[in-house]
Amino acid sequence: MLTLTDQTATGGDPGTHIGVCRGALGELYQGLSAHTNDEIAIVSSLIPKYSWAYFTPDNGPEAGNREVLLETPGRCKSFRALDIYCRLKRRAWPAGRWRFKSDLQVARGMASSTADIVATIRCAASYFRQPASTGDIIQVLSQIERSDSVFLDHPVLFCSSRHRVLREFEKVPPIYALYMHEADKVETEGTKGKLVDYYRQHKRHYLDLSRHMEQALRTKNIAEICSVSTMSSELSQEILPKQHFHAVYRAMQHCKADGVITAHTGSVIGLLFRRPPDIHCLASVGRLFNELGGHCQYTEIG
Repeated sequence: MLTLTDQTATGGDPGTHIGVCRGALGELYQGLSAHTNDEIAIVSSLIPKYSWAYFTPDNGPEAGNREVLLETPGRCKSFRALDIYCRLKRRAWPAGRWRFKSDLQVARGMASSTADIVATIRCAASYFRQPASTGDIIQVLSQIERSDSVFLDHPVLFCSSRHRVLREFEKVPPIYALYMHEADKVETEGTKGKLVDYYRQHKRHYLDLSRHMEQALRTKNIAEICSVSTMSSELSQEILPKQHFHAVYRAMQHCKADGVITAHTGSVIGLLFRRPPDIHCLASVGRLFNELGGHCQYTEIG
């Protein structure tokens, strides 16, 4: 049995197990790929922001009810993942206290849901003293949602709807990003059909972009990666538009940016740089994002 404690709870119990997973800043590419049959393929932009899960074994009287915890608001998918993982490994549902913390904003295109699930699986795996393999994670995710590839530590072309790694690449040099969130959160449930229909209508463009992205990742060509990200974001304007895309796109030259990135089904929009932006660039982009009603944030993709 489990009980859920406050996300901000603190404690130094040496018996606490921890699972962690990084998030993403939208996608460097989203569309079709020659390696799938009209399914959604993505290249997630991995960033150093994380989801954390903590589990402390406890057989005391405060242990919670499994059925209730599976309905916990905001954590239903995490506990469902735990349930599936326990059955997969033929393990009993662990008795104890769970708490969670995340740097990733929800419904913004930062892979928060996938990261929460993976962090929970890894935490349970620590408790079971049996590392969770990539295959284990994919098997659990495939029973819950269309996912991102944030459980891997290197770039991949990933079929998010089929949970298949299509192509793997070595790590690339860091890409620097200044980004903001647009005002509205984006509900991604039920968007797959709408997206696939649109991608099919523009299949030639997406297949060309996908090939360019694969080549850029293979050769670690950061300028080309940024260029494909810009074109992918621009194509996406016709299906799930960003309110401020054109303003950010126009600012590229003035800010000496190398590209634009968006969360294709989220609220993230930002500028990409091959070199770290200096203080004058930070101020210039910060001023623009402030005028657009956002707050400028910095991160590195890689």
